[in-house]
Amino acid sequence: MDSLLNRIASKVNSVLIGFDRIVFKGIIRPIVYAAGMESFLVARRIQNKDFKSYAVAQSQAIVQSAEQISRAQCGNGIIPIRSWKERKEALAHE
Repeated sequence: MDSLLNRIASKVNSVLIGFDRIVFKGIIRPIVYAAGMESFLVARRIQNKDFKSYAVAQSQAIVQSAEQISRAQCGNGIIPIRSWKERKEALAHE
């Protein structure tokens, strides 16, 4: 966590530490409009027809990275919570 904070310190307003999940919200301004996304894809030589496979691969890489970090720092992988009725506090203590 410290290395991430060091890399993005100028963009961080505050830090929240807890047992629950973390949701990152924000936008990458250059790609929130069609022309910006098009130039992003052109710069990376990704054709429109290949965008789905590119996006799926990026998503999988993020999930795998989060899984590795979770195992390294907590000893467990990511545990999906199947229902809103499950008590997160009880799962965290387990």
